[in-house]
Amino acid sequence: MKEQAPKVAVIILNWNGLEDTRECLNSFKKVTYPNFGVVLIDNGSAVDESKILAEEFKECFSFFYGIRLKENLGFCGGNNFGIRYAQRYIDPKYYLLINNDTIVHPDFLQNLVQALEENQFAGMASPKIFCYPEKEKLWWPGVHKVEIGWKIHIRTWDTNVVEETDIVTGCCMLIKSDVIQKVGFLRSDFFLSRFDTFEYSLRAKKANFKLLYVPSAVIWHKYSAAAVRMNLAKRLKEALVGDVIFSLLVTPKTRYLPFLISYRILNFLADRMLDVINVLTKPEKRKKFYVMVRSDLR
Repeated sequence: MKEQAPKVAVIILNWNGLEDTRECLNSFKKVTYPNFGVVLIDNGSAVDESKILAEEFKECFSFFYGIRLKENLGFCGGNNFGIRYAQRYIDPKYYLLINNDTIVHPDFLQNLVQALEENQFAGMASPKIFCYPEKEKLWWPGVHKVEIGWKIHIRTWDTNVVEETDIVTGCCMLIKSDVIQKVGFLRSDFFLSRFDTFEYSLRAKKANFKLLYVPSAVIWHKYSAAAVRMNLAKRLKEALVGDVIFSLLVTPKTRYLPFLISYRILNFLADRMLDVINVLTKPEKRKKFYVMVRSDLR
């Protein structure tokens, strides 16, 4: 019954991504879980796309709130705003943070909630994530085990059963309200960084919450649409700043700090050199680079 199912607030950020968000919401219309609604945060788009989407989808879910922010607060800032709004006006047991450039399977939310309901010590969970449109290509490799010393070592593998993991992904993660009450919010100084939910995962584990990978829950993820639309220089800056902040937060011993920060900076620069090589040698990479440059010039 609907009243027996824990309430879930689905928080979706939108930034000049009307068509992606519309496709995402259309897939949510088929979701079988009986007690959820949407908090759509328009993260400073050129026009109020939350209003457009609210008019289309407000009758499709248990609740639908479209909120426009005057400026782009980034992934963490925008999601924190959505979580606070849901706390005040919805009071859900679970918060689902999910990218707007995703398409979801009808049963995915039911399976995520069930996994957390069956494990009283679990606080967060992520689904199996495939690419889109290459629907058979795995995007999120499931289980991550992290070792932190003078550098960060991550072992990953996929599985067909629910397993404990050290990291959940911000692309899609279900969070118990207990985690937010005890651990707090995402760090807003991670504007757009691969380490934003990595750091939050480690913080939750430190607070004795288990994190789960739930392969029976399936979604599909497109290219990083928001990142492509962001100014190229800003993307590079935010990625590097995020790497350094993460190094400062997670390093276990003070003497490791210079080595870990240096490693992250060198790793970042090596990744950018690899990007340049790919653009010069691979036609599909050149096409994506052209799209990014074109968006910067608009």
